[in-house]
Amino acid sequence: MPRPFSLLVVLVALALAAPAAAVAQEASPAASPMAAACDAPELPPGTPTPMDEATPAAAAEATPGVDEEQTAAEVPEEPLPEPPAGTPVSGAEADAAVTGLENLVNCINAGDFLGVAALFTENFRTVFIELPNPYDVPLAFEGVQPVEIRSAGNAQAYGDGRVSVDWVYTGLFNGPGALSSERWFFVEEDGYHKLDSFEPAPMPEGVLPGATVVDVQMVDFAFALDSYTIPAGPVVFRTTNASAGNNPHVNVVVTLTEGLTAEQVIEGEVNVDEDVTGFFGAVFLEPGDAGDIAFENLAPGTYFLVCDVETEDGTPHFELGMVSEVTVE
Repeated sequence: MPRPFSLLVVLVALALAAPAAAVAQEASPAASPMAAACDAPELPPGTPTPMDEATPAAAAEATPGVDEEQTAAEVPEEPLPEPPAGTPVSGAEADAAVTGLENLVNCINAGDFLGVAALFTENFRTVFIELPNPYDVPLAFEGVQPVEIRSAGNAQAYGDGRVSVDWVYTGLFNGPGALSSERWFFVEEDGYHKLDSFEPAPMPEGVLPGATVVDVQMVDFAFALDSYTIPAGPVVFRTTNASAGNNPHVNVVVTLTEGLTAEQVIEGEVNVDEDVTGFFGAVFLEPGDAGDIAFENLAPGTYFLVCDVETEDGTPHFELGMVSEVTVE
């Protein structure tokens, strides 16, 4: 099985691939978040990796530590460990976890991306965003959107010392009007809550009242939707990775140049750099996992669900059939 793409790297690559994306829906009417003080530890002395040696795009294409001549089939498979079960916490412990989340968001909104890097654990940098050098993190955050926390809670503690917080937010690497619901895991180091990992979390009930919920099953290699024509307005793509072949998949919602079809994407007739006109959201899922991509007000138009995870021989899943068109009326 290929090494899973990190969601952050996927979103960075897509965002950079479509710098002139057309806004096909209204942005959230909520006020832009204000940047509060960023409280982060000092990083050890260092400098960014030279551009010709490592970039966010390069990180998405290569596995660190693997010889370039080594084929994907020769790379030893590294199964992901089962996460430990959490125990709900409250009071000061829960408050501290939520405050840690808010502090990281403050650093993002303040544009202090070295502070953001200092609030990532080594595990998060190397495994989840594939940037072992913290001084490379600011490049990955270029063009990031201000983050607005819509809800945060359900704090849980784990036997390995971590604590998690479920939260719903706009901004970061989301497209216009998109909401993400995720569980972020923190480790306390030297008095700071540092982000160690994350995973999708179900969208809490009541976040988007009256939303159209589209059931999306990701199989090998296709999207199966319970509806391909939906009304404009609030929409939730409730996505499940139902892979029978133990394959990770990503559901990426984009728009393409008018007139292009899913068949043309599958046949390789679409140039991502030129034909992607809008990026709206994505969720990366391991086999058996589920997650939501939600939109507050999806405008009429034609949208595409695309999976660009690659097989062992480097074939993107969309060339195997993982593309679907959705018409919003």
